[in-house]
Amino acid sequence: LAPQLPHMLVTYPMDAGDLASIETSAGDVHALQVMPISDSERHYLMDYGFDSLQEVFIRQHVDYTDLGRHSVV
Repeated sequence: LAPQLPHMLVTYPMDAGDLASIETSAGDVHALQVMPISDSERHYLMDYGFDSLQEVFIRQHVDYTDLGRHSVV
């Protein structure tokens, strides 16, 4: 990962729509999203929980694929 984003958050995809869960003949397949996060975002997650951090990401329009992004908290 990038030096400023040394941690990973594993969650259900935020923007996957119908692709978050797919029914197959072998059973349901659920996609997960891995998001790089900063030290301060990790601390925020631990202090305030996932829902609160997700709201910050939404308000700040975080590009989860940008490894050069700056922390939003």
